[in-house]
Amino acid sequence: MIKNSKLAPRNSKLISAFTLIELLIVIAILSLLMQLLLPAIQASREAARRTACQNNLRQAGVAIQLHHTQQDKFPTNGWGYLWVGDPDRGYGKEQPGGWIFNILPFMEQGHVREIAAGFPAGSLEKKAGIARMLQTPVVGLHCPSRRGGELLPTNDPYEPFNSDLVRVTARSDFAANGGDTYCDAKVGMTEGPPSVEEAQDEKWTAEFKRLQEDCNGLVFPQSRIAYKDITDGTSHTYMVGEKYIHPAHYLDGRNEGDKRSLYIGANREINRWGLDIPRHDPVEKQGASAWGGPHAGGFNMVFCDGSLRVIRYDIDPVAHKRLSNRRDGEVVDPSQF
Repeated sequence: MIKNSKLAPRNSKLISAFTLIELLIVIAILSLLMQLLLPAIQASREAARRTACQNNLRQAGVAIQLHHTQQDKFPTNGWGYLWVGDPDRGYGKEQPGGWIFNILPFMEQGHVREIAAGFPAGSLEKKAGIARMLQTPVVGLHCPSRRGGELLPTNDPYEPFNSDLVRVTARSDFAANGGDTYCDAKVGMTEGPPSVEEAQDEKWTAEFKRLQEDCNGLVFPQSRIAYKDITDGTSHTYMVGEKYIHPAHYLDGRNEGDKRSLYIGANREINRWGLDIPRHDPVEKQGASAWGGPHAGGFNMVFCDGSLRVIRYDIDPVAHKRLSNRRDGEVVDPSQF
């Protein structure tokens, strides 16, 4: 029998390929894996951002403590929101700038504080120098989960008493403890005295004295608080922490309590109080005086002993107020926050 060579090729190979159904199954599996992995990746990134936020906040707390070591008191909080820091007016009650301006040298940012140094008071050079400072961010005062060192619109029509009007300024994500209730100058005086001379007259001297007696937080207009004044104990009193900002207004400057520069005197931009409950959920017209943050579970706070703790958003409001008051005699158990 003769074999037909045409029916038996010399070399035969097994040819394999994905069918369309198999390809679709592989794509579906890969898509599912990506969906499973993406939340883990996002959680990992947020954990890193939260750690960076905590480190920045700790450094701010250290700077406040270093200020106390050198000046024998915590940083004063200036005169009011229409004043900004002046490097030629020292660290005492003559300083119109708030606590952030006063801790700059202790954060290795002394060069920022000195931008307008040496010019005559009220001169064009002095005002222009201060305006440049207002547009100089300090990255260490930001939470990366929220924003970086962007210059943001002020949305504020009022020109500071000692600076040119600046339409975009640097901001801070952190605020210092003003007390358990809103404690500031009387209505109509929160902007501060209209001149250096009037800051020394009887009306303003009496007002600043009243605040020194009435305010129970760490910083307020012309504050001069020392460790000896924290009679509730440093481990039971807030120092500095994350301030609430509505998530929709991180970058547009339209959130009440985040409309002005970080270098101003006492105001909601650099202070928070224990009267308002902490915020995490978006609140359009509230929370301008509240603590809060972008992190799930709680917001970061540094206490007066330098320790950093995460405070639950659902902390008991009474405990929250007590932690904001340095002298009410009420000690809060750590299990409450």
